[in-house]
Amino acid sequence: MENDEKTTEQINSKLNDIRKEVMTAPEKKPPALTETMIESVKGIGPWARFLSVMGFISVAFMLIGAAFMLGIGLFANNLGRSAMPNGMMIAMAVLYVIIAILYIFPSIYLWNTAAAVVRMKKGDIVAGMETALAKQKSFWKFVGIMVISLLVIYPIFIIGVLVFGAMSGLH
Repeated sequence: MENDEKTTEQINSKLNDIRKEVMTAPEKKPPALTETMIESVKGIGPWARFLSVMGFISVAFMLIGAAFMLGIGLFANNLGRSAMPNGMMIAMAVLYVIIAILYIFPSIYLWNTAAAVVRMKKGDIVAGMETALAKQKSFWKFVGIMVISLLVIYPIFIIGVLVFGAMSGLH
């Protein structure tokens, strides 16, 4: 019993020592931004701008392609001269629009990253870096979710194609 009381006293004593250390410890400041950190983030800006512009151009081409597919699909189906099954061009047009919508988000994140880097170059280094890193986080999170989604969708699509091919071969 004495041993247990002694052990309890020792534990309480150590806890009190730790409490005192925590209460008297100086507040830790965040690490300073080094010149290398700042220059590294500034180096992202031109590439982020270039890739965002290319993304916006790709979205525009996808939407133009979707409009042509939709027009050809409707026109060819009305004339009865479609080389594809009814509605296939329309379905492809819808797919292109969905892909274009998905491509717009990473382009916006990259555009905002580049804008934050410009803000850094104008002198607002801390706020610019915080925004640039936050937008990069959003960009990579979106890309990661898209990759996971594709990893789920691709096997389903492949199985569907195989089943469709097998069933059409039976007829």
